[in-house]
Amino acid sequence: MVKKVLSFVVFTLLFSLGVLACSLGTPPASPVKPTETKLIIPPTWTLPPPNAFTPSPSPFPSDTSIPTNSPAPLYTPTTPPNVYALIGADDGILIGGVSIDSRSWLQPQEMNLADILKPMTVVSGVNSVGTITTVHERESAVCEGWPTADLNQNIRADFPLAISQVPWELQPRPVQWLDADVVSVYKDHLVTWLAAQGIPDPNPFIHALIRVDLDGDGADEVVLNASNLSAGVVGSRVVAGDYSVVVVRKVRGNEVLTIPLQIQIYLEDEENPPRFYHLNNVFDLNGDGAYEIIFDELKFQLNQTYVYSLDGETPNLVLLAPCRVFNASDTINAIPTATPLPSPTPTTLATPISLLTEQGQIYAFSAGNYLLGGPRKGDDPIGNLPNEDFV
Repeated sequence: MVKKVLSFVVFTLLFSLGVLACSLGTPPASPVKPTETKLIIPPTWTLPPPNAFTPSPSPFPSDTSIPTNSPAPLYTPTTPPNVYALIGADDGILIGGVSIDSRSWLQPQEMNLADILKPMTVVSGVNSVGTITTVHERESAVCEGWPTADLNQNIRADFPLAISQVPWELQPRPVQWLDADVVSVYKDHLVTWLAAQGIPDPNPFIHALIRVDLDGDGADEVVLNASNLSAGVVGSRVVAGDYSVVVVRKVRGNEVLTIPLQIQIYLEDEENPPRFYHLNNVFDLNGDGAYEIIFDELKFQLNQTYVYSLDGETPNLVLLAPCRVFNASDTINAIPTATPLPSPTPTTLATPISLLTEQGQIYAFSAGNYLLGGPRKGDDPIGNLPNEDFV
């Protein structure tokens, strides 16, 4: 019995000591390190490729269509001049030009005045009469919509032309304006040719003769300007047999050819103002070594300028400018003298004068004490009016 009691006491004491040890705490057990796993690939296996990334369609526009907010340039780039131009220096009418790049002919409607090469030389007959450095656009007082330049100069010369200062010679071979002493040499042949055109008594008045090798073949041609107008240049009518012509005399072997550029022959009376042609000059305008022939047409309310080239025996109209306005002092009967080339001695038209008649105030032209022409009253020319009828 005593033995059982002693065992119970010992057990209770040991149990109490264990509870006391637990309340004081015991160190935590060491964490268990996880076991590493490895993917072992048999040699006969291959890994599948990674999934390819395919982006969905972009909701934004492409780079080229995305608008930008780039600032505007601080200046507007300009292109270099690309046209050699020919301009009427008295009225500013653009006659035409030549492309600097291709040397092809350009009609006025194909040109921009800003593209014209400057400076430009102003020529009148055999004389250089000025230089133009600026060309601005303006409205034509006569030909609406036709390219017209404000040359910022008051050119006082007969039929002046403004020509871009080209890099070649405008007159690569001698140009001779022939005087009255040699006119008779060519006059007889012209009379024969005019008679063949149906004019019984031509009696030409030769205004200008230019002798020049036009095409560079070593043989001279003669450019001839002649007319016979019964009522004068500014008359109001023409009669049968009146004419005005610009022709080229060319020798082919033993034959003399007359090549018409512009001819106006009246075989019947007409109540219309005549056409009168005025030979202006010859220049190599496109740099091909051959001359172009420039002349003007004067008619009441219809003045024009022509530029012709000559291909062998075939004339080609390369430029035509209508709506020209010539100064009242422009020469109509000038025959420049021979080489050396002094200034031509012109016979000029005075500023238009005013006449007072039974029909009221009208206008006419005079040269010195002579009335050259104007409107008619019935069949009586105003030229018969006495001087006291002048306003």
